[in-house]
Amino acid sequence: MNKYAHLAPRKPDVSYRRCVTKIRFPTPEQAERAAARLGVKRGSALFPYHCPLCLGWHTTSRAAGA
Repeated sequence: MNKYAHLAPRKPDVSYRRCVTKIRFPTPEQAERAAARLGVKRGSALFPYHCPLCLGWHTTSRAAGA
């Protein structure tokens, strides 16, 4: 067994890659304001959600529970 295997670069999982490509907001209030502002600009509703990976907040076009 390779004693340096734990140092080999790992391929990030899909959910992590999705997280790092999004804008992270530190508070739910900031995410809510951004969702409202960007939703108007896009012409469709956006919703904030808490990210379990970065522990920040992102926006999505999917409603909670959908």
